[in-house]
Amino acid sequence: MGRICADCRRDLPQSSYAANQYRKPGGVSRCAACIHGQHSDTLAVHNPDSGRYNDCHQAIYTPEALDYPFAEGAFRWVAKGNYTHGVRKGQAAVCKRFKAGTVFFDDYFAFDIKAVDKALDIVSKFNELNMVNREIKINVPDVWTFDDGDYE
Repeated sequence: MGRICADCRRDLPQSSYAANQYRKPGGVSRCAACIHGQHSDTLAVHNPDSGRYNDCHQAIYTPEALDYPFAEGAFRWVAKGNYTHGVRKGQAAVCKRFKAGTVFFDDYFAFDIKAVDKALDIVSKFNELNMVNREIKINVPDVWTFDDGDYE
């Protein structure tokens, strides 16, 4: 399914790893739970139907979109762009960037990943109950880095 954690040996999706750990080769990278010593008896492998995964790997953002984001949170700005490669080429994309002065600890990414994993678990269990006539899905984010070519 995903990648085997070097510590707990579980097969986990990319969302279970901090960005710096996922950049490491398989067999070396460690999941966020192992790094933070927060193991659970429940495996972090989710029903793939509960998550909507982005099947793209590159997007572009105008300097104006980055300078004047359309939304913000406590720590991040949100800007609009467009996917340039992959199955969603030409479709709208968004990026969340840390605000100036924010310290870039791996913990920020790890907490986001844990929140997504927990939400996927909750939604998967909700979908199993068949309480509504539709399936609920969660957009599962990816952690990307900006390259020089990502700006128009």
